[in-house]
Amino acid sequence: MAELIHIADSERVRDNLAAVRDQISAAAHRAGRDPGEVEVLAATKYVLCEDLPTLAAAGIRLVGENRAQDLAAKVAAHGELFEWDFIGALQSRRVRAIVSHVRLVHSVASESALRELDRHRALARPGLEILIEVNIAREPGKSGIAPEDLDSYLVRPFPSRA
Repeated sequence: MAELIHIADSERVRDNLAAVRDQISAAAHRAGRDPGEVEVLAATKYVLCEDLPTLAAAGIRLVGENRAQDLAAKVAAHGELFEWDFIGALQSRRVRAIVSHVRLVHSVASESALRELDRHRALARPGLEILIEVNIAREPGKSGIAPEDLDSYLVRPFPSRA
């Protein structure tokens, strides 16, 4: 079992965030891209709920959680402080718990999760976007859809971001 992380120093987080943004800026310029197009997402998997305001004070605006029950608790306590993403593969039984809270699902890898997303679309935030995981290596033990099945996943309309 992993240990929960206590974040007490917003200045340290702010300094680390500034360093990451500097690295992103340099890499984006080398690649001929606009650094403003790159988002920084803080994964909060092991961050205590009561420490989330420290992240906000440090300038974090986008967070990702990969446990549905933790996401719901953190949104209930501090929902207004951040934009929320669900990170990791979404299980179909967790769809209902997360769709009203997140702007982006990182990622869907099964037909059953897509069916549940479609079933609960009325609960989804406007503009919900979904990333689809594709198993390009075609490894049986890996999650994701087969590349040849991708077209059937892409034809499903879902509310677009306005």
